[in-house]
Amino acid sequence: MTTGLARAALRAHRPAFAGTAVAALFASTVVSAATSVLMATSADGLSARAAHSSPRARSAAWRPSC
Repeated sequence: MTTGLARAALRAHRPAFAGTAVAALFASTVVSAATSVLMATSADGLSARAAHSSPRARSAAWRPSC
């Protein structure tokens, strides 16, 4: 049983739904780019010595003091 409430809300507030869709698209783009960067800079396949001496390993070991 459809009351038409959802259809009426979409018709009345179409820009709000479009903005939500654009925000979701932007968020998925950011997540995809971050995943690609993480995969490209991973140390998989390196020896323990090479992975430990990589700049990524050194930056991960640094922790700010709070």
